[in-house]
Amino acid sequence: MLGAGLEDEARDLLQSLLERAPLSRRARELLARLGGNGEVQEHVGTSTADVAEDVASLLAEDAESPASEHRYDQGLMYRELGMLDDAIREFRAAARTPGRELASLEMVGHCLIDLGEVKKGIECFRIALGRGARGLAAANLKYEIGAAYERLDDAERALEWFAACGQEEPDHRDVQARIRSVRGRVRNDAARNTGNLPSSSRKNKISYL
Repeated sequence: MLGAGLEDEARDLLQSLLERAPLSRRARELLARLGGNGEVQEHVGTSTADVAEDVASLLAEDAESPASEHRYDQGLMYRELGMLDDAIREFRAAARTPGRELASLEMVGHCLIDLGEVKKGIECFRIALGRGARGLAAANLKYEIGAAYERLDDAERALEWFAACGQEEPDHRDVQARIRSVRGRVRNDAARNTGNLPSSSRKNKISYL
C-alpha cells in the first residue's frame, strides 16, 4: 500500500489529469492499478514503488506540456471519432493559447464544414488569416477557403482564393489543377449566361406572319 494518504493524493492527481485529457490511456491504466481502497493491484513485476514512480513521471510530463496541447490533441481525436461538437469545444479552448491559435481556428473551421456550416467555416479560416498566418500556413488557409467556396458552388470566389494560394505557394497540394478546373467552370458559366441573354437582333425583329 502507498504511504498514508498518498494513495488518495495519487488518485486525485490522476483524476485531475484525466479531466484535462480524458483519452489519456496511460493515466487510466495507472488509475486502474490503484485499487478501490488505494492498494496497488497485484501484477507480475508491479510494486508500490513502480506505481509511485509512474504517477510522478506522468505528472511531470503533464506539467511540461501546455494545457493547450492536451486540448488540441483531444480535438483531433474527437474529430476522428466524428464527435464534432466536442472537437470544436476542445479546439476553441486550445485557441486561447498563443502558438496554437491559428491551427486551432483552422480546425474549428474544418469541423464546422463537416457539420455543413460551410460559411461559418470560411469565416474561421479568414479570421486565422487575419491574425497573422504566414507562408505555407497562409497558403493552406487560402486553399481551404477556395475549396469551401467550391462546395458552395461559388466558382468565381473559389477561383479567386485558389489563385491567391497559387501565387503564394505555386506547388501547394493540387492547387494548379484546382485553378484549371474552376477556371473552366467560370468560363462555361459565363458562356451559358451570355447565351441565355436575348440578342439585339432578336429584340428588334418583328414578325409579320
